[in-house]
Amino acid sequence: MTKAFTTILLIGEGNLTKQLGLRLLRHNHSVWALISSDGLAPGFARLGINPLAADLTEPFLAKMAVANADVIFHLAGRRQHGMSVPEPADLKGLRNILSVIPRGAIKRYIYESSLAVYDGAAPDQGSPGAGIDEKAFCRPKSSTGRIHLEAEREILARFSEGGFPGITLRTGSVYHAAPGILDQVRRGAYQVPADLPPHLHRIYLEDYLDILIAAMEKGRPGQTYNVVDQEPHTPAEYFNHMATMLGVSPLIPPGPASGATPAVRYQNEKLLREFGVTLRCPTYREGLQDSLQRAEELKTREA
Repeated sequence: MTKAFTTILLIGEGNLTKQLGLRLLRHNHSVWALISSDGLAPGFARLGINPLAADLTEPFLAKMAVANADVIFHLAGRRQHGMSVPEPADLKGLRNILSVIPRGAIKRYIYESSLAVYDGAAPDQGSPGAGIDEKAFCRPKSSTGRIHLEAEREILARFSEGGFPGITLRTGSVYHAAPGILDQVRRGAYQVPADLPPHLHRIYLEDYLDILIAAMEKGRPGQTYNVVDQEPHTPAEYFNHMATMLGVSPLIPPGPASGATPAVRYQNEKLLREFGVTLRCPTYREGLQDSLQRAEELKTREA
């Protein structure tokens, strides 16, 4: 990893932020996490991540928060089914941050957007036969998609005006099968969420952490990248494979739609080519297997 980046600010307070912070600490960076309340500070401090509580909707606090950062990862949205779900206040916070960063003050600003910006896109809108790519026209129907797209436009406008080093990641559902979930599935006690979308295009957590760091080192300012693996799937395919892997009965009974081919595939060619990454887990099958292996290793260490 390049040594040009020293002080890194993570805007976000969930597990993803903590995992990214730990990765960055291993490379001797100074890592700060911007959080919404002091009550969250001990959890970050115990990991060696410097917590900073501030309300980004207040311009003065936003200016103080970003004052010394070389790189900013903006991962602030809540997560629903593994996808970033922003609120209007998040957009206001983004605008405040962008307005107080002096030209040339930071080297990278990496914003986590979402596939939700493509809401309503036709399957054949992208490159022929390859799925939807970053050039597809976006007119999202959901509030999540609209907020993310507006944030992308704010970042791109500042790049166009003054070369702001913003990079946008349109990220699919970030997943990993936590040990607790695997144990529940093994015991037949896990309840599959009833409100899952009919199709998912995901990215494994460990791959996503690799991609975030690669974005800092190799991402091109002003560019947008789709962040997904090689195979979209239905919830039935995902959870039933998990059950098969653990030797238990399927979690979702087979039905007419359980094995349906997802209507939309998102292209990741640009990401893989420009970042030079190889996915550890190109599909959910490898991701679930890796999750199981990590869970078993954790159980062995704790025994």
